[in-house]
Amino acid sequence: DKLPSRAGILYSKAFARREESKERYAAFMSSEKTTVNAGTLYPYDVVKKAIDVMGFHDYWPHVKNVPLNDTDRLAANKYWDNLTDYFNGATLNALCVCDTSGSMTSGYGSKIAPIDVAIALSLYTAERAKGPFQNHFISFSRTPKLIEVEGVDFCDKVARIYKQNLCENTDIERTFDLILTTAVDNHLTQDDLPGNIIVVSDMQFDAATGYGW
Repeated sequence: DKLPSRAGILYSKAFARREESKERYAAFMSSEKTTVNAGTLYPYDVVKKAIDVMGFHDYWPHVKNVPLNDTDRLAANKYWDNLTDYFNGATLNALCVCDTSGSMTSGYGSKIAPIDVAIALSLYTAERAKGPFQNHFISFSRTPKLIEVEGVDFCDKVARIYKQNLCENTDIERTFDLILTTAVDNHLTQDDLPGNIIVVSDMQFDAATGYGW
C-alpha cells in the first residue's frame, strides 16, 4: 500500500515469485482488507495488466486457464478496485461505444494498444453509470449490440470484452438507432437515457449513412 503505484503494478510478478516476498505478497493480495496505491495509474494501465495475466498476446488470443486465486490475477483486480475516482465524485451517466476490431490491437506487445484504452474507458464508465444502461456498453459495428458487462472478476470482464470482436465497421447512425429502440422497447423516459455517448475507436465514422465509401 506504500509502494509507488506504477512500480507496484510493473513488479507484481517479481513480488509474487521471489522466495522472500511471495507468501506475504499473496496474503496481501488475497485479503479484502488491504488496499494498493494506484494514485498515478490510468484505467488502461490496469486493463493492460489484466490482458497480460489472462494470456492475450495478439488478436487471436489463447486465454490461459488462470485460477481465480492466482496472485497476479488478484493484484490486477485490486489495482482496478483502487483506481482514482477520475469523475471527482460527480455522476457521469454515459454509455461507451467500444471498438474491439483487429486494428485496435495495432502495436500490441509491451506498449499500450488502442484496444486497452477502449476496454478501460468502457468498463470504467459502465461501472459508474446510472439507470437502465448501467454496466453496459455498445459494440461499434454495422450491427451494434448493447452488451452487459459480465464476469466473475475484473480480469474475466476484460477477457470477455476483448473476445467480443463484434466490430466490422463504424455505423454511428445504427448505434443511435439501437439506443432509441432500446428506450422505446423498455418504455424509458428521457431521464433514463445516457447523457453522453463516448465513442472509443481508431477509425472514422462511416460516411453519412454508409452508402458506399
